[in-house]
Amino acid sequence: MRQSEVRVERSFSGTWRWRQVYLVPDHYAWTIHTAGEPDHYLFDGATTRAFVGDAEVSATPGAVSPLRTHVRFTAVVNLDALALPGVTLNALGDIVLAEERVLATCPDPPGLAPASFAAPGTLPECPPSEPGR
Repeated sequence: MRQSEVRVERSFSGTWRWRQVYLVPDHYAWTIHTAGEPDHYLFDGATTRAFVGDAEVSATPGAVSPLRTHVRFTAVVNLDALALPGVTLNALGDIVLAEERVLATCPDPPGLAPASFAAPGTLPECPPSEPGR
């Protein structure tokens, strides 16, 4: 589990906060904190569910779920996709696009289980990381 915020300098400027939770092999949750209620996207290995706050707004079978795009995004954020053959990186010079700060990491949070990915309220919390850790 990881909770982060990023200060975006271009396009959608401002501070954005989110939480990602992953449980091997195929359970994934992504929460984006918005000006209103948070948006949650949960994949329980079979179905992707989208929530606004605690209200479920859609459920999509995994084979056609757009959450796969978010998982690819995660691979890029974690730099995994940049190591693929044929990927070329171009320097941006002194342009700052964004600055990310990890607020908390919980590699194995207590209470995280496959059933945790059924609804936002069943995901465990991750306390803020202590300075220097």
